[in-house]
Amino acid sequence: MFKNIKKCLVLMLICSTVALLTSCASIMETPMHTVRIDSEPQNVNYTITDEAGDKVATGTTPDSVILRTSAGIFQKSRYYVDFELPGYESQTNKLNTKISPWYWANLIVYFPGFLGALVIDPFTGAMFTLPDETHAAMEAQ
Repeated sequence: MFKNIKKCLVLMLICSTVALLTSCASIMETPMHTVRIDSEPQNVNYTITDEAGDKVATGTTPDSVILRTSAGIFQKSRYYVDFELPGYESQTNKLNTKISPWYWANLIVYFPGFLGALVIDPFTGAMFTLPDETHAAMEAQ
């Protein structure tokens, strides 16, 4: 009988330790986010660049791309989507990276979550999230 109680206590200790050392955003989010690229009309050429001006992705709408949410520890990624179609005015959309609501849950839901908020989520990049979609309504010239 004592063997089972001892095993149960050890299991509870392990589960409690894991719960205290994990972070909400890293569990609920990933450092990569799928963003749908769409336009009106469709078949518009797009180019995605990061804040350094490096080309990250190209294609035609509609499409989906997977982008990193973090540019480093406590640094959110910034992307610009340029839409171009002959006979239409070019358009640029900024993808606004935001702090994930799950990141705030580290501090609000349970106090020991500060480890997740200050270490785990910033290092994994899961503290940030991108919009699910960006859309361009192209206007004829």
